[in-house]
Amino acid sequence: MKLKVEQAETEVVVAAAAAGALAAVPTPFPDAVGLVPIQVGMLAKIGITFGMEISTTALTTLVTSTLGADAATLIGRTLVTGLLKMVPGAGSVAGGTIAAATASALTEALGSAYISVLTRFVKENPGKELNMTLIAMELRKRISL
Repeated sequence: MKLKVEQAETEVVVAAAAAGALAAVPTPFPDAVGLVPIQVGMLAKIGITFGMEISTTALTTLVTSTLGADAATLIGRTLVTGLLKMVPGAGSVAGGTIAAATASALTEALGSAYISVLTRFVKENPGKELNMTLIAMELRKRISL
């Protein structure tokens, strides 16, 4: 289990870096569209590391339902940073910096919570099929934007 967690944590670091790099692009609003696929890919890799293959559709639903009520906060941050990126020079830099930090932190929080939830599920339910409803509920409890 320790090796699985370490490998999964590596996937989180890679995805958080990719999310941050995407969000740092000075073009307004590209991160809003590209962030979910990065996060879904991260969750898929973590699931595979844990020996669980889950459909992309289920993972996309998991990401969007987990962000649920806190999505308004994320959308607000995206709008602010997108608008800042429209200002040439310092606005683009500030917007990119804020967006990169937010996207990276959000991706890292989601990945770390998912690892924790999967680790607990596997320990408490050895050999049982993954319950995505339970996983989503546990993730919502652990994620706070």
